[in-house]
Amino acid sequence: MLPNKTIVTAGMAYYSQMHSTSGYMLQTLIDNGLGQQNIVAAYHPYSEYPEGDSVPDRDFLVRANAMNQLLHSNGVSQVWATEWGWSSYAGPVEMQRLIGTPGQ
Repeated sequence: MLPNKTIVTAGMAYYSQMHSTSGYMLQTLIDNGLGQQNIVAAYHPYSEYPEGDSVPDRDFLVRANAMNQLLHSNGVSQVWATEWGWSSYAGPVEMQRLIGTPGQ
C-alpha cells in the first residue's frame, strides 16, 4: 500500500454483476478480504430504467442501499457510486434499454 494515498477498486458496472458469473464481483472481493484492506469500493449503479430495473418497484435506491449495506457490514469503510446514467447511444440495444436524450 502507498502511504497517505487512497486506493479505490475499479468502478464496477451494474452493481458489479457479470453475465458470465452469478452474484457480484464485489462479494467475491469481500470473500477475499476487501474489508480488511482499507480500500474504497466503487461501483456504477446502472439500471434498466431511471427508476431501477423494476419501474413499479422503483428499486434504484433499494439496490444501492443493499449494496452499500453489504460492503459496510463487511468492513469496507468507504463506498463510492462512481458513475450512473442512462444510455443515449443510437445503436442496437446491448445491455440497457435506450432512454435517449429526450428521456433523460
